[in-house]
Amino acid sequence: MKNSYLIIVLFVFQSIFAQKEYALGSFKINNDDVYLTSLNSGNVAGMDMGFNGQTGFIKFSAHTGNSNRNNILYMRGVDGYLGLGTNTPRAALDVATIIENGLLGTVFGRLSEGNTNGEGTFLGVRGYSNSVVNGKSFAIEHSFFGITNSAINFFRGNSTTGGGISFSTNNNTEQMRIDFIGNVGIGTTTPDSRLTVAGNIHAREVKVTLNAGVVPDYVFANDYKLKSLQEVEEYINQNSHLPEIPSAKEVEANGLMLGEMNMSLLKKIEELMLYMIQQNKVMNELQEANKVMKANQIILESRLAKVETK
Repeated sequence: MKNSYLIIVLFVFQSIFAQKEYALGSFKINNDDVYLTSLNSGNVAGMDMGFNGQTGFIKFSAHTGNSNRNNILYMRGVDGYLGLGTNTPRAALDVATIIENGLLGTVFGRLSEGNTNGEGTFLGVRGYSNSVVNGKSFAIEHSFFGITNSAINFFRGNSTTGGGISFSTNNNTEQMRIDFIGNVGIGTTTPDSRLTVAGNIHAREVKVTLNAGVVPDYVFANDYKLKSLQEVEEYINQNSHLPEIPSAKEVEANGLMLGEMNMSLLKKIEELMLYMIQQNKVMNELQEANKVMKANQIILESRLAKVETK
């Protein structure tokens, strides 16, 4: 065996500087192409090593009986790019396997548990149809015995625009999505705002930034026209809700804008404070008038008592 290897090595060095094809069994040298093939008919395994023009490469191929060499692994010497299933790798690692219709492609890691179908517990890439705009094209998923537990899904765009990402848990059920314009949806696949939540929100604190001039401090300006209480009463009798406050039907149909509603309620509180100030002034005036009346009453009673004693 050692002698055979020595003969092959010497044969390689001798042939590197030659311009002819040499063959030794299944080992061949043809100018800049050095490869190992099998003389058996049908599908066999083989290995190619050598140079392709000015570009060095090392590759492992599967050979067929008609000498076709389909690349399995290809390393390009000029940049070190490694291709699996391609001899034109576009990155440091290029896996050229086409994975459509829910087929499993690259697997990043696998646990010892598994099944006979190879769909055990793993983290890998699964491919889907990429012919539909905004349709699912790829997914990085965690699978447990062939059932996808959780996944990050990628959606195909339209040329340079479009696309999106979704996140799935609980038997691959979508829970959150970022659409192609950056809207985020939780519990919905069609977010219509920067954040759309189809469910309850629990927070310790929520901060809302408002535009200048929105806070209704203008209510306290001297030129502000405050409606009289009689006008407010007439409006309520006609509409069954406060002025500048949406009705129940409007809220049910269009929802509630928290920032806008809080400012509207603040305005009503400030107007209510003005009404209270007005009423307080009226009460003070009435109290002063009542004091005068009481004083006059005392004087009148005193005079009346004097008249009666005469």
